[in-house]
Amino acid sequence: MNRKVTFIICSLLLCSCNREVDFYFNFGSQSLCVYKSSFYNLSIENDSITPDGKSYEGAISLFWTDSANSPPRRIYLDRIPKGYSVYRGGIKSSEKRISLKGNSVYTITSTGIAAVGCSIKVWTNHRGEVIKAIQMPQLGNANGDSQRNYE
Repeated sequence: MNRKVTFIICSLLLCSCNREVDFYFNFGSQSLCVYKSSFYNLSIENDSITPDGKSYEGAISLFWTDSANSPPRRIYLDRIPKGYSVYRGGIKSSEKRISLKGNSVYTITSTGIAAVGCSIKVWTNHRGEVIKAIQMPQLGNANGDSQRNYE
């Protein structure tokens, strides 16, 4: 019995470790869209730094907390769906929209139930609108895939 349970758990972990990047950024609607699943947890980190090496802003984290409903497959930057707990820099926030800084680079990471992260990198224009996005290669990606560009 224990061998079967161990085998099943190991199989599930191995299958979940090679997760493909399954979301992208829609420039027209300024939204994050997922192909197959939903956005359970989302982290948005500004990769840009100040001249003295400090971070411009704390990361924005969204955690799905509505156990009665499934999380959405699309998140618009100008309106965070109900059901998410929002944190900025690790502190709970009441923000209702995701405001990105102008002329910045962000890494957006989505994690599902198995906590395997998939990431994209986005660039903003002077108004904070996303103008370019690429998928980041996943650690342990055996097929050697590189970044996919979404200009």
